[in-house]
Amino acid sequence: LLALAVVFGVLLPLHEGIHALVYKGMGAADIRFSFATKALAVYTCANRHVVHLREIIPLAIAPFLAISALLVVLAGYFPDYRLFFAWALVIHAVLCGGDFILIAYAVRNRNRDLYNYDDVALGKSYFFERRNPA
Repeated sequence: LLALAVVFGVLLPLHEGIHALVYKGMGAADIRFSFATKALAVYTCANRHVVHLREIIPLAIAPFLAISALLVVLAGYFPDYRLFFAWALVIHAVLCGGDFILIAYAVRNRNRDLYNYDDVALGKSYFFERRNPA
């Protein structure tokens, strides 16, 4: 239970903060954090910032890689708490499901010229495809 509390109290804000840093690195100015009650999901979005599909993978995978590495390093430094860090790692990985779905979508559509755009005021996320005129 402690691992679960740490994941939600510490790792979740860190996870979303990492997404925000990646968005910032992509030039996003209006980054927002929100909660989808129906999906029970916390998420970070860049309001009215266009993201190309090829940018989705680093954006989505960054928190998983950074937090997984952190937990593995902490387990090495604090071997008495190895089981705790292992559980935190498992719980965090499971909760990264939405990020993994985005990665799968990006990989499946890698040959298409797709863009993502979030409109917070409308509560919508769009994917657009640029097509060459015939």
